[in-house]
Amino acid sequence: MGHSRISRLSVPLIAVSLTLLGAPALAAPAEPDLVCTTAAVARASAGLTMDESATVELTMDATTAACTDTRPDLTDDQRIVGAEITMPEAGSADGTCGEVSANFDLAFTWLLADGSSEQKSTLSAEIKLKDAQPSGKITLSDGPVDGRALAIQLTNRTEVMRHLKAACATDAGATVLAAQVSLGFLK
Repeated sequence: MGHSRISRLSVPLIAVSLTLLGAPALAAPAEPDLVCTTAAVARASAGLTMDESATVELTMDATTAACTDTRPDLTDDQRIVGAEITMPEAGSADGTCGEVSANFDLAFTWLLADGSSEQKSTLSAEIKLKDAQPSGKITLSDGPVDGRALAIQLTNRTEVMRHLKAACATDAGATVLAAQVSLGFLK
């Protein structure tokens, strides 16, 4: 359950909502000074199975994350305390449970300690998952995380993997995934 460096690795299966399932832990060069934790629900328009390839639309339920901001150059009222995370437009995925490619964008609206929520950022992902090993890229742009690297920790990885294994083995396939995710924005 270590952190995975996302500037080089990526996200999994229908885990459009940022759930790096199979990424091995890599040592990060720096500790994140902004960490957000949330529960995320990702959905596919059709089930992904182990046998038949499918092209599906990906969506994510809007969610709110709690954040801890320890950036030293900010006053207390400028610190990020939360984020509204949405998927403004549906993403796409193509493949099977064993090998799938996905593209999606997530929008972050940052809630500051002073009550404002004017700062926004975008996460753009182009990922591939093959045999539970992610690859591809995630780019962070705009706002306080522009150009940063991202470390993702899936805190309920065991449950997620168990669910995916069972769902992928059915005729209906995997259509929904609920995950507890910690996002570390690296300096």
